[in-house]
Amino acid sequence: MSGLTIENVDIMDHREYQMGYQGAIAINPGDSNLVRDVLISDVRVEDFRMGQVITMMVMYNQKYNTSPGRGISNVTVRNLSYKGGKANTAIMTGYDRESGIEFVRFDRELDY
Repeated sequence: MSGLTIENVDIMDHREYQMGYQGAIAINPGDSNLVRDVLISDVRVEDFRMGQVITMMVMYNQKYNTSPGRGISNVTVRNLSYKGGKANTAIMTGYDRESGIEFVRFDRELDY
């Protein structure tokens, strides 16, 4: 998948207790997918009940995936704001050496 844009979004709530599935904004490829050339811009996240503001994980869950994702590349996060105090620490992790995350850039305002 490439050329994805998430822009001008208001997220009012998020509630996920399972750590591997948190993320008001989540990029979690599995099934041999490669996610690249992503723009996340002008996103406003209100205080929520449980979870993370942003998560990027190359995944493989035997219950839901046929294979691990191939990676995440070239993501720009611009003007992301969070108005709250309950967010867990963001997770950004690859699956292994060949299926990693590269070239993630946080641009301009990151307001927590």
